[in-house]
Order: sequence, then C-alpha cells, then structure tokens
Amino acid sequence: MSSTFCLEEEKNRIITIIEKVPDLVTENKNLCEEVNYWKNKFVTLQEEVNNHYNAAIYNYELCMKYETKVTELTKSLQNMDAKTKEMSEEYTKKEQKMNEESNQKITELNNKINQLEEKIVLLNEEKEKLLADISSAKTRGKDQEVESKDQFSVLESNDKEKHTPIQQQNEPKQEEITNETNENTPEEAKELEKIVNEKKSNDAMKIIEKLGGIKALAKNTNLNNMSWSYNPKEDGLFEVIIFCSDKSCSFIAVYNSQEMNVEENQPYCQTSNDHFCIFDLPAGSYEIFAYNDESLENIGYSKITFN
Repeated sequence: MSSTFCLEEEKNRIITIIEKVPDLVTENKNLCEEVNYWKNKFVTLQEEVNNHYNAAIYNYELCMKYETKVTELTKSLQNMDAKTKEMSEEYTKKEQKMNEESNQKITELNNKINQLEEKIVLLNEEKEKLLADISSAKTRGKDQEVESKDQFSVLESNDKEKHTPIQQQNEPKQEEITNETNENTPEEAKELEKIVNEKKSNDAMKIIEKLGGIKALAKNTNLNNMSWSYNPKEDGLFEVIIFCSDKSCSFIAVYNSQEMNVEENQPYCQTSNDHFCIFDLPAGSYEIFAYNDESLENIGYSKITFN
C-alpha cells in the first residue's frame, strides 16, 4: 500500500512537470512570428538607414555645390569690389581732368571774349574816328566853300563902295567866278579822292601781280577780322568803308558774290591805310578779303550786302 502511494505521487509530479513544459510547436510558431517581425523591422530600419544615408550624401553634395557657388560668388564680389574701386578711382581722375580742362577752356573762352570785347571797342573807336574823319573832311569842304563865298562877299562889298560902275560891269563875271569856285571845290575834292583811290588800286594790283596774279589769291572764308559800314551817295553808288583789325593787313579785295567764281574776275582792290579802305560800289552783295603782302593767304573775310 505504501508503494502504490509513492507511485501515484511520482506520477502526479511528472504530470505536473509535463504540464509545466511549454508547447514546443506553439513556442516555435511564436518564435518564428517574432523572428519574422524583427526581420521585417530590420528591413524597414535598413531602408530608413539607406534613405537617411542617401539623403545625407545628397545634402553633402548639395552643400559642397553651394559652398563652391558661395566661394565663386565671394570671389566674384571681391573682383567686383576691386573693379568698382578701380573704376571709381579712374572716374575720379577723369572727372578731375575734365574739370581742369573745362576750367581751362572756360578761362580761354573768357579771355577770348575779353579780347573780342576789347577788339569791338577798338573797332568802334576806329569806326567813330573814321566816320569823324570823313565828316570832318566833308565839313572842311563845306567850310572852304563858305569861306570862298565870304571872301567874294567882302570883295563885292568893297567893289560896291569904291567902284560901283565897275562892279556893275563885272558883276556877271564875278557871279560866274563865284559859281565856278563853289562848284569846283567839291569837284576838286572828288577828283583828288578818285586819284588817291586809283593809286591805291594800282598799288594793290601791283602787289597781286607780284604774288602771282588773281588766281594766286587764296580765299579762306573761315576768318573774320573785318568790319564795314556804308553811306549812300548822290550818284547812286555807295561809299563803303571797310576796316580790318589785323595789323598785318596790306590790301583789301572786294568781289561781287555773283561773279566771284568767274575765272580771272577782276576784284575791286585797294591798299589799306590805317587798316581801312573806302570803295565806291553799286548796290549788291560782295565778299571782302584782307591780305598781307608777304603771304598768299588772306587774313580777314566777311560778306556784305547793301541796297
């Protein structure tokens, strides 16, 4: 009886142990599922790692590219700064040079303007002097005429007082002499002026012939040292007074503008006296040239028109 009890206890103990032993199939299945889970988890993690790795490589390459670009842009900015500085310095130098040149030109122009103003003043003074001389000459002619009349009046008075009969006989002759004297005084002045102008014209033509003739006269219309004025005369002509401000002026030639290009066209010519000449010209347009007797180039030019 005792043996039977022991066997029963051993049996129960073994059954208890067997019950405690897990089911290997179930356990194996669970282990397989867990292994598959972790395997899938590993694959997922591996993909994530690969993605992160690829992203890191891409970002690194992108950073390197941007770094290269930034380096290039930095160098470009440095070059631009250097170029800007160089251009700024060059511009400053050019601006200073231009300002100096502008100031110099302004000074030169102001000097020229002052010279021209002085020349204009001198020309006006010469013109006034010339007109005064002409007016004085005309006045002297009139004074001489009046003086002659006065002298004849005195003679007539004396004759009337002392020799009335003789005066009555000689009165027609005396009147004839008076009229002749009155008429001849301005005529003599005109004749004298004509002779002087002809001599000046002949002297001018001799100079022209010495220089090579009419064809040799150079006409440079870029010069302008001339001034002129005119007065109408009773004979229909115009008394034209021409003045050249160049002190080296030797003679002045006057061409009719319509006939200027005609070959061997004979101009009006006169040697200058105190830098001016007086011409008696018909109405029209003319071109005037001042010359030096030692050069073929003209030293003064202007166009004139009067009618």
